[in-house]
Amino acid sequence: MCCFQISPDDMSSGSSESPLAESHHRPHRLRVIIFRVVAVLAGLFFVVAVVLMASAPWVLLQPDQVTRTELNRWFLTVAGSVDAIAAGVLLALALQPRRTLLIVEHAGAAIVAGAIILPFQPSFAAILAIGVVPLIAYPYWREVRTFPSWWTGVSRAVLILAALAGVGLLATAAIAYPRQIGGTDPAARGGWWLDYAEHATVLALAGVLAACRGPGWRILRGLCSAVWLYLGMVATLVLPHHPGSWGRLGGAAALLVGVGFGVAASRGSKREVTDSPRRTPP
Repeated sequence: MCCFQISPDDMSSGSSESPLAESHHRPHRLRVIIFRVVAVLAGLFFVVAVVLMASAPWVLLQPDQVTRTELNRWFLTVAGSVDAIAAGVLLALALQPRRTLLIVEHAGAAIVAGAIILPFQPSFAAILAIGVVPLIAYPYWREVRTFPSWWTGVSRAVLILAALAGVGLLATAAIAYPRQIGGTDPAARGGWWLDYAEHATVLALAGVLAACRGPGWRILRGLCSAVWLYLGMVATLVLPHHPGSWGRLGGAAALLVGVGFGVAASRGSKREVTDSPRRTPP
C-alpha cells in the first residue's frame, strides 16, 4: 500500500467535519470485521465464477446441452471476465473497506444485473443476493456522499476513453436484449443474450466510474484494463467467429481500450478525493 502525506489542498477536497465528529461517525469495529468476512466470501464466489467461465475459450468446464456449449463460448468468456471485476472489487474492499468508489461500482453493477435479468429470470435473485449482502453490511456509506467531488479535475483523455468504450458496450447491449426477447437461437434458449446485455452494461458502468478520482480508482482502472485486454485477445485470436463475438476488428479495438485503461491506472495522479484525514490508497 502507498502512504501519502496530506497537503492543505488535499484537506480542502475532503469533508469539513472535525476529528471529534469523525470519531463519532466511525462504525463499530465489529461491523467492519463482519463486512470484511462477507466481502471475502462473496469475492471468492465470483472467483469461482471467473475460473469456470473465463476459461471457456480453451476448455468448457461443466458442459451441458443448453448453456455451456461450444457455440456459447464467447458469452461464457464475457460473463467470467466481467465477473472478475466483482471479485477484484470485493477482495480489495475486504483489504481496505474505505475504497468507496469500489462499493459504488459494486452497487451499480447489482442494480444493473437486477434490472436486466430479474424480469426474465426471477430465480436469479438467489445469485444476486450474494452480491447484495456486502452492500447491506458495508460500514462506510456515509463517505459516499463526496461522490460529486470525485469528478473534479478528472483526466479528459480517460473520460473520453471511458465514454467511447461505454457507448460501444451499450450499443452491444441494445442489440443483444431484443435478441433474447424474440430469439429462438441456441444463445437465446440458454439466456445468453440477456446475460450478454447485462455484462456489457456493467463493464460500461465500471469504465465510466474508473475515470473519476474516488478512493480505489487505480484498482478499478486496472481491473477494467485486464478485462478489456483479455476479451480483446480472445475476440481477435481465439473466438473471432463465435456468436456475439466482437470479431478481429472489435477485438483489436478492445485491446486498445485495455491499453488505455492500463496506462491511466499506472500514470494517473496519485492524489484522490477523500473525506477523511486518513489517506486511502488508490
